[in-house]
Amino acid sequence: VTIKINNNVITYCDTARGVKENDLKNIFSANFSTKSDNMGIGLYMAKLISEEKFNSIIEAKNTKDGLSFTITLKDKDILE
Repeated sequence: VTIKINNNVITYCDTARGVKENDLKNIFSANFSTKSDNMGIGLYMAKLISEEKFNSIIEAKNTKDGLSFTITLKDKDILE
């Protein structure tokens, strides 16, 4: 896991081989999970909290090693 903070952008990258492209477009949806025994609420809640409480944008994309999450804070003062 790698976490980088650069100005108002936080990037979290893992090496778990990413997710299927079809799943990637739904990754932040409520009740969506790639695991049969999971409720799928975690990333939905992360997006909701990130956007509503921290005025930010959260995105996910596959990289050559795994999955990368980027949180862009619209208010740069949050990190100070």
